[in-house]
Amino acid sequence: MLRRSVLSIAVAVLLVAAGGTLAHAWWRVSQPAADVALQTSDFRVHAQWNEEPTLTNLFPGDARTATAQVSLDSAAQWQYRVDYASSGPLAPYLTAVWFPNTQCSGTPHAMGQTNPALLTGGTATEICVRFSLSNTAPSRVQGTPADVTVTVTAEQRR
Repeated sequence: MLRRSVLSIAVAVLLVAAGGTLAHAWWRVSQPAADVALQTSDFRVHAQWNEEPTLTNLFPGDARTATAQVSLDSAAQWQYRVDYASSGPLAPYLTAVWFPNTQCSGTPHAMGQTNPALLTGGTATEICVRFSLSNTAPSRVQGTPADVTVTVTAEQRR
């Protein structure tokens, strides 16, 4: 019995000592920092045609080009991509590629592909878009229109 009592006292002393340490370890003090106003910077892309696309009087296999200037109102580094959508009877036979210059020279980029060049904030660049009418366009689409929308999307890079 004495052995049991001594063991119980030893366990109780250990539990009290450990509990006191744990209680001490859980205490903390905090002080909130003063409020700070954060504001994001502007990030706006502008695209304007220098030469609008004229997709009239196209014959199968013909191509037309258009050029535009793209600029960014931001100090951030950026990249951009060009995409397009078309509708109308001629749309299924119309394809487009773009170039990061006004001459439509060099390797063409597929629509939706990001320009690999990293641009500094506040800069402007020019693009060329080449629209082509498929060689397989049927004669029934002669004289029909295609409404085309070109979209430039800028993305911030670090």
